[in-house]
Amino acid sequence: MCNIRLSVIIPVYNAANFVERGMGCLFNQTFQDFEIIAVNDGSTDRSGEILESLAQKDARLRVIHKQNEGVGKARNDGMRCAKGEYIYFMDIDDLLDLNFFKDALQLLSQHNTPDLLMFGFNVSDNGVLETVQIANKYISCKEELSSCYTQDFFKVRHGSGFLWNKLYKRSIIEENNIVFGTYRVQEDELFNIEYMKHVETACLCNKPYYTYFLNNSGNSRGKYNSNILEILESVHISFLGLKECLEINDSEFLTHLNIRTFGAITGWCRQHAFHPDNLMTYADKKAQLAMLRENAVWKQVCCNPITIEHRLYTHAIQTASVFQLRTYVALYSFIRTILNKIRHA
Repeated sequence: MCNIRLSVIIPVYNAANFVERGMGCLFNQTFQDFEIIAVNDGSTDRSGEILESLAQKDARLRVIHKQNEGVGKARNDGMRCAKGEYIYFMDIDDLLDLNFFKDALQLLSQHNTPDLLMFGFNVSDNGVLETVQIANKYISCKEELSSCYTQDFFKVRHGSGFLWNKLYKRSIIEENNIVFGTYRVQEDELFNIEYMKHVETACLCNKPYYTYFLNNSGNSRGKYNSNILEILESVHISFLGLKECLEINDSEFLTHLNIRTFGAITGWCRQHAFHPDNLMTYADKKAQLAMLRENAVWKQVCCNPITIEHRLYTHAIQTASVFQLRTYVALYSFIRTILNKIRHA
């Protein structure tokens, strides 16, 4: 077990309030023989200073300081320095079970160092904790992966894009030149899609070793992204490429992909089309809706709207009506606010 070397890569940006707690989850692991590479991505708070102080106390921690270029490039810089057989990506504002590395190394040894280890996790949303469990199984070949990918990977609640519930083989990453792109969101999902194309064996463990805090500061979910539609299209097309590569034949894959992409695009309607930081003019937004209406991915996924809200958004996009879209977004934002007040009363 101890012959397997691990590298932990953590991008850090303006997370001074979380650095000591996050690093404590690593320093206090019951298995201690691993390296930690923290990449300070141009933080303007005390994150870099705190990391340097911790590195003075624990030789396993190496700190890289760089200008801010986004989490993807920060992880790429970390990977270039990694020496472990396996790479683990952690987010500094989350929590990791103190027995994780000990248990993970036992699983890796028992299953002859599989290409991937994936485990369950917790999601904390404003104090409400949800446990996301996955299957307990060993996948011994690509044919098995193909048959179970939809259910055991793709349809796992909260998506298949997370990095922090997986251990990756560095050799696979390097031999296939797998890197994170420049997108500020979903770069982790695109990385996973590319990695999965090269997986032959995998070990799945349903124990939740990680707690993801959905609403910690720095979370990108509420931020405006001018190229979000480009990102959503890229993710959709990449999944189609993975389907072809793994020779996934079950119809559930395409059904789930289409529903997911449709939900993501209508989510863009709510979160980005009228975001305070979106400086597009009315005419620009109308042109964007018209372009979306003709987009091949949108045409593929818009056929079966799930809810009344989705139907209304679809109609607004199909008619390129900015007024309708704004009205529906405002209406459902009001409804959600009322429901949340009732829920927490």
